[in-house]
Amino acid sequence: MSNSDNRHVSETAIARMLRNLRRGAAIFAGFAMLAMMLTGALDVFGTNALASPIPAAFEFMATMMVIVIFFSIALAQAQRAHIQVTVLTDHLPKPLRKLTEILQYLCNLTFFALIAWFGWKSGLRGYEVGEYVSGAINFPIWPARFALALGASLMVLQCVYDLFACLTGRNDATETERAVERESQLP
Repeated sequence: MSNSDNRHVSETAIARMLRNLRRGAAIFAGFAMLAMMLTGALDVFGTNALASPIPAAFEFMATMMVIVIFFSIALAQAQRAHIQVTVLTDHLPKPLRKLTEILQYLCNLTFFALIAWFGWKSGLRGYEVGEYVSGAINFPIWPARFALALGASLMVLQCVYDLFACLTGRNDATETERAVERESQLP
């Protein structure tokens, strides 16, 4: 097997690993959304029918919202499902379009790397001091910060992969369509 064949195999393994991470995070986000819906419905029922709301329901749902958003963002990036405004870039020559795409990946990478970095720092600090929201139940804040950091870290990995694919010319529309098709199929 030649060196280029080895590189292709390892890239495929990396792509598969990243796809499995994205899929696992998205499934977890789906369960978080389900937990939010059930908690919200039970809280409304408890408040209106029994005059007894669920303690810390709002804080729990806020934590689940962080999971839903940040555990789904890398999947949306892989599927190219984020909102794009291409009024100007559609009229650029192909080399300039590629340059704008590289700049976009670098900006995303920087932005989400900063979110991940400060999320991990904040999560660790919150965990060490036992930070919580006081109320009927003292609800810990640090799990949401770790979820934010983990989701942003996954997005960083996706941006690095996308940047590499762009630089090596492996991210044409056909490949993106195949990636979306693969992502939509369950294992």
